Amino acid sequence: MLDRPTLEPEPEAMRMHQMGLYFGTKPPGGDFDQTTIQNKLNDFGVPKLVLEVASADDEDEFLRAIRLAVSLLNGGNTLVQQSFLSEFEGRQSEAFFQKMTQRLRKWHGEIDVGVLNYRNFERKKSELIFKNLRGVDISPEVNRSVTWVFRFLQLLCENHNLQSQHSLRKHGLVQLTLEFVDAVFGSVTSNSELSSILASKAKSELANQTLISLTEYCQGPCSENQLAIAIHESHGLDVCVSILLQEQTNKSEVALTLKNNATKFLLATLESHYHTEVIQRILYNIDQPQQLIRVLKSVYAIHSTENPKVTEAAIADAEEVGHNIYILVQTLAAHSPAIAKVLKDEKNPSLEFYGGGTA
Repeated sequence: MLDRPTLEPEPEAMRMHQMGLYFGTKPPGGDFDQTTIQNKLNDFGVPKLVLEVASADDEDEFLRAIRLAVSLLNGGNTLVQQSFLSEFEGRQSEAFFQKMTQRLRKWHGEIDVGVLNYRNFERKKSELIFKNLRGVDISPEVNRSVTWVFRFLQLLCENHNLQSQHSLRKHGLVQLTLEFVDAVFGSVTSNSELSSILASKAKSELANQTLISLTEYCQGPCSENQLAIAIHESHGLDVCVSILLQEQTNKSEVALTLKNNATKFLLATLESHYHTEVIQRILYNIDQPQQLIRVLKSVYAIHSTENPKVTEAAIADAEEVGHNIYILVQTLAAHSPAIAKVLKDEKNPSLEFYGGGTA
């Protein structure tokens, strides 16, 4: 299942090919090796260059630097991660983090206003005063810019890099990423609202990348980041529970991917430590334990369907989503007698299937 969004960068293979030609890193008669090229660039001090370029005022240069950083880190290169972390300890890094935070705050405001205007139009579209708001949406360029930054932050934390996870939290980027969940999704109360998000490719990519990055910030686990997310004043965690609780009427792969990423994020906030604050925040948003069972049934219906219009990929995705939701429900049941009772009393094929196939 493809959990991360497919960005539209300069072709990765071509970029690595050109780097290989420049640095002479192609083995005789063989293909270019990504890690070898990354390490060679790292030896030349490119991570330091990234921070210097990204600290400047030019937004286009900032984004080019971030794309280069993604190429350097792609695949979980721990050597490059360590080089970035070393640079983060220097004075130059303060300008870099300040500039990144400023840009993210600016883009957050643009997304927030775009979503608000769109919703105002949807509520009052019969009134002439809103006639010019038709089609108001976040700029696809803004979506893609934020997606690139969050991809970079995700890669810094891959392989459960605790040092990177702590660094991002100390610079407020874990909390700021969570605020983007609010901005992108707003208050999701229906499948129709989710569908409007999924209808835009750029918006869908940003939604998924935001959830993936948040998941990476917590995995390992990083207890401090789990807690920082749980006690944050934004509604990002609440929105993810709302996404989880929407019955899966949309049978598309993109809709299933979004629910899976939301579920994985919730699981990551609970991993190992089970902070009381996290548990309480999630359980507070579940009005009735039966909601969880209905969601499992709706996902299982896709997985077990014989409808020829549902793709094989969607069916496979539904199975993975179902297993992850079942693990989450079991985790919550350990802290909620009401959910535990429903699991014990409920008899249906979805619980039997996911219970039998989930370790």
